[in-house]
Amino acid sequence: MLVDALTASFDQSPVAMFVTDGQARIVAANQAFLRLSGYTADQLVGAEAGILKSGRHSRDFFTSLWADLHATGSWSGEIWNRHRSGRVFASQMQINGLLDGDGRVSHYLATVSDVTARKRDEDRGRHARHVDLLTGLPNELLFLDRLGRAFARHRRDRRPMALALINVDGFQIINDNYGFEAGDELLRAMTARLKTCVRDSDTIARLDGDQFGVMLPDLAKRQDVALIARKLLAQISDTYELGYHQRAFVSIRVGLAILPGDGTDAVGLMRAGSIALSHAKALGRNAFAFYAADMNAMASHRLALERDLHDAIAGRQFELHFQPIVESAAAGLIGGEALIRWNRPGHGLVPPADFLPLAEETGLIAPIGDWVIEEVVDTLLANRAAGMAPVRISVNISPRQLRDSDIFERMKHRLEAAGIPVNSLELEISEAALQTVGVKEGDILQKIAGFGIDLSIDNYGAGYSSLQQLRKMSVKTLKIDKLVMRKMGTADDEGVLTEAILAMARTLGIRTVAEGIETETQWQAVRDRNCDFGQGFLFGRPLSKVEFLDFIRQAQLNPAAS
Repeated sequence: MLVDALTASFDQSPVAMFVTDGQARIVAANQAFLRLSGYTADQLVGAEAGILKSGRHSRDFFTSLWADLHATGSWSGEIWNRHRSGRVFASQMQINGLLDGDGRVSHYLATVSDVTARKRDEDRGRHARHVDLLTGLPNELLFLDRLGRAFARHRRDRRPMALALINVDGFQIINDNYGFEAGDELLRAMTARLKTCVRDSDTIARLDGDQFGVMLPDLAKRQDVALIARKLLAQISDTYELGYHQRAFVSIRVGLAILPGDGTDAVGLMRAGSIALSHAKALGRNAFAFYAADMNAMASHRLALERDLHDAIAGRQFELHFQPIVESAAAGLIGGEALIRWNRPGHGLVPPADFLPLAEETGLIAPIGDWVIEEVVDTLLANRAAGMAPVRISVNISPRQLRDSDIFERMKHRLEAAGIPVNSLELEISEAALQTVGVKEGDILQKIAGFGIDLSIDNYGAGYSSLQQLRKMSVKTLKIDKLVMRKMGTADDEGVLTEAILAMARTLGIRTVAEGIETETQWQAVRDRNCDFGQGFLFGRPLSKVEFLDFIRQAQLNPAAS
């Protein structure tokens, strides 16, 4: 009872605390420290305390810290730590040794308080308080101050001005895969390039972890502002060297707002730029967008969509449809692809393209993805209970889901608990998404493949995947993009590409699926070239779970009819 009370007191204490063993491995952290550091308990427990290092202290600093601990059993002082997001913060830390039954130190208890604000007031002058320490650029505080002054000048002499907000695509992925030092290096390199794109009279600022702002005085014509935006895209979206032979391709998106017209004060202009940036994100990578008044309605729509998406997860408003996949040689059913739909109240069935991008951006894709796997397993179990032969169901997965380090364990546990063949589940990742997979996501894919879950590349032929990638990921299936398949047998480049893909897949022992088959002529062309499987409206539209199970039963009991 006392142990339970002490454990509860530790976990619920408003003071941030964590405990390490004698080798500085974290064995416990309370809720206050999880909030302060941004990590989850699963991410911290078992990790070295060095996961919190900011990079701002020398080796001598830590040598002295450990010397004090070993000599006196305690240490107290100020230390810079790094938040899960990559942000560094100043801490007042007290470390005390905890004794075992023999009176020897076995663990250490650290109490931590965030003193970043106090440190800034104590250690920095006015200049430092307004500068981003990593890049040397003005920070958000100074940027907003200058924006407010620009508005004052505008009211006085009607001087125009444009605002550009820049977001770095996939910055968190770089931090996760290559480390915060690589992320810092990237931001400094991008800052150098930003400076080459603007005039001396312009103000560049780092507003947030992966967002920059540019204030462009005396620009009012859209064509002039668009020219700057295109220059930003051309100069900054590129492959960067991140040290230790690491390279990463980075793209950006830009939101643009112009004074007069898009805001009545600094906050309003920033809001207009932010709305335009959200619109640019919806356009895809390497895009820019100007603010327009009707975007307010779009922003409201997005907020409502996000709110309803949270409700959909809690209320299990999703349903799966299954599109059949058939074998080329015998024209028999081998399985299907699971396609998620959202039965949004008052709106009917919402297709995935209308909500999955938002789910990825907000992190809601994780619980949605878990539900999809659960539903697919239930479908496979229902098929087995009906006495039918096993089929294979493919499920789409994104790099964002693979950034969840626990996804493999959850899949493994569910399949083992169900007792169904592991290769009854196939995971699909699009060829375009495969290009963004980093080291950690790639490791998780390899663990999944090593467990026996088949991996498939969707929309193959629309991108530039290498043979090395296919081998490294142990890919079992290529789903050839339907736009490529339509060129099969023609003399143009895409027709040649199709033939090359099929020949390469046969050499590597990789299955091929022709997507988008709608006519018997297309199906015959696919079979003539020894493509293994076909998928498309010729064989059936996406079916509900009940319809799909009945489709399987009919196909297996009456193969000639399928």
